[in-house]
Amino acid sequence: ADSSALVHLPFLFWLVEAHAPKRVVQLGVDDGVAYQAICQAIDKLGLDAACRGISLFGEREANPDAIAHNDAFYEEFSILTTEKLPTAHRHFRKGGIDLLLINTPLDAESATVLAQKWNDKLSDRGLIVVLDSKRRMIEEGAADWLDPLLETCPAIEFDQGEGLLVLAVGPDQDGRIRRLADLELGMGGYR
Repeated sequence: ADSSALVHLPFLFWLVEAHAPKRVVQLGVDDGVAYQAICQAIDKLGLDAACRGISLFGEREANPDAIAHNDAFYEEFSILTTEKLPTAHRHFRKGGIDLLLINTPLDAESATVLAQKWNDKLSDRGLIVVLDSKRRMIEEGAADWLDPLLETCPAIEFDQGEGLLVLAVGPDQDGRIRRLADLELGMGGYR
């Protein structure tokens, strides 16, 4: 499918290989491209992981092609569901999510819900990936949720396409991810 995530798929594959997440959650499935790429990487690498893609806007967001593809190839470890952001957190235990992908608008309400109900769901290895980060970071509530994380967590940011932001939230990160997150503009290896 045509998707703003296409430019970031090689990195997402690498991230799954380097991070080897046990529990993956994507909030907002949209076109399904990023979510299906994560599932494909988990499948091809033979990782023992469970994935859940949560459509947050009901039928309006449900993508029949993504659902059919998921059911055909990844149903043994992946579930696509529809739920509201304020209640979807109840399916996950505190500290249980290794990789949280955000693909939903960051308005004031969603930023509050993410901060209050989702931040503590991340494990000690927790990573947050914000898809279409250029757009998300200027949305109404983005600063309320992202600014405290950006001040305290190492980050990896890509400007290509609509942007991609990775926040290393947990203290126990793979060395490759940590080194990449520690690079800053102008440092050797940054590009």
